[in-house]
Amino acid sequence: VELVVWPESSTGSTNADPVLNDEVRIAIAEQARRIGAAILVGGDRIVGQDEFVNANVFFDAEGDIEGEYRKQHPVPFGEYIPARPLFEWIPALDQVPRDMITGDGPVVFDVGAIQLGSVISWEGGFSRYALQHRRAGANALAVTTNKASYGADAPTSGQFIGMTRMRAVELGIPVVHAAVTGKSTIIDYQGSFDSTTETGESVVFYGDIGLSTSTIYSTIGDSFLFVAALVGLFMVWRYRSLVGSGPMRSGSSSMKSNMDVGNQED
Repeated sequence: VELVVWPESSTGSTNADPVLNDEVRIAIAEQARRIGAAILVGGDRIVGQDEFVNANVFFDAEGDIEGEYRKQHPVPFGEYIPARPLFEWIPALDQVPRDMITGDGPVVFDVGAIQLGSVISWEGGFSRYALQHRRAGANALAVTTNKASYGADAPTSGQFIGMTRMRAVELGIPVVHAAVTGKSTIIDYQGSFDSTTETGESVVFYGDIGLSTSTIYSTIGDSFLFVAALVGLFMVWRYRSLVGSGPMRSGSSSMKSNMDVGNQED
């Protein structure tokens, strides 16, 4: 094994963040050295009284922390409260006592032949975050998620895998989809996968990461969408201009009326 991926919030609590908790950091480092593999660990870290960080921390095969990726897109009313002073009167919002500090951008980790990018939870549902990592040099992507907000029978785990399959296909990149309570799997760059874990199942899931390839979207990104939108608007405008050409219709009606009058006089 060259790479182990632990999902979002997999260290268990904000007290078990490997950057701040030496005991946790040493325990993870020992496992990285024991198996000779890099480990990507999802954890939460309190920063001050009102803020926290949601990050994927990267241990290399020697057990050293080489860096971390911080989640860029927090969940509204889950990881932060928009315009918090306006909603403080709602009692349930006490469950979100801190706002997440957003990350600055993509971070790619070196795992030998693998250049690993990672996004956290529902960032996997948005193309732009995976695209950032692809353009930063990633040839494989880890999507770490928790899914504890949904029940075991909810269809969300399967739906989210469908979203990350789209990331694989549009970018031509293999995806390690790792969930704490949801389903986990490994998706190839064509969007195919053989099996998943069960919801809430405690298991080690093994798989191979294949070679990545380039796609139109990985090369030009959303530029194609903007161009297509502009072309569509131009075609609509052109069609309305041709159909709504008033003078030609008025002239035709006038000619027909004159011909009818002339015929009656004859």
